[in-house]
Amino acid sequence: MRPVAEKPFPSSTEDLEALIRQVLHEELANLLERSRIEIALEDENLACDALAALAADRDRPEAWVSWEQAKAEIARAEAAGELPD
Repeated sequence: MRPVAEKPFPSSTEDLEALIRQVLHEELANLLERSRIEIALEDENLACDALAALAADRDRPEAWVSWEQAKAEIARAEAAGELPD
C-alpha cells in the first residue's frame, strides 16, 4: 500500500471516501501502537517499583503478608467500598 501522500487527489466521492477511510485506519493503527508502547512502559515501571519495594522490605518480616491475608484485606476493602472503580 502506498503512503497517503503519494496518492493522487481523489476524483470522485467514492475515491474521497476510500481515502478518508484509509487515513483514519492508518491513524487509528498508529495510535493503538503508541498506546501499547505506553502501557508496556507503565507495566515495566510498575514492576520495577514493586521489585524495589520488595528489596527494601526484604529484612522486615512485619512488612510481609501471606497471600491469604492480602486477599482478605482486598475483600474487606471492596466490601467497605474503599477500592476505586
